[in-house]
Amino acid sequence: MKIQQISILVDEVAREVLEFFLSNACLARQLEYVSNKLSGDFTREFCHCGLYGFRLSKDRRSAIAYVGKSVRGGRLRDHLTCLKRNGELRSTSNNNKYKVICDALEKGYGVDLCLYQSDKFNKSSLSAIEISAQEAALIKFSREFPEVSPWIKRI
Repeated sequence: MKIQQISILVDEVAREVLEFFLSNACLARQLEYVSNKLSGDFTREFCHCGLYGFRLSKDRRSAIAYVGKSVRGGRLRDHLTCLKRNGELRSTSNNNKYKVICDALEKGYGVDLCLYQSDKFNKSSLSAIEISAQEAALIKFSREFPEVSPWIKRI
């Protein structure tokens, strides 16, 4: 019984996070592709602790393409700079989020970075909500953008 209650609660919070990412209340950062790279200073984003999402938009359609968790920006840094944790450049032949974001921007899609944080997050709650949000986002993304390969490859 308690496991079911936890699951219901996690799914509810995940839905709230996804709704926030799609709302005007979310101060999303529009990503730009300039001179063959993502441009901008992401210092604030690299300090983020919580959930983040990439919102894809085109022709008045919008959906969350990817949801991840960040504790001091490790994975987020990788997605926005194409650098490994040790500072080395990732192989451009790999299909990584950086490459997927750049490809989407080149094809005329809008890509926004959305951040959600709460002082109440701990690692286990963050992981559970991330997984639930990924599952829900994947379904909605596939419906909204059937012509685009899903960005969430594994859950």
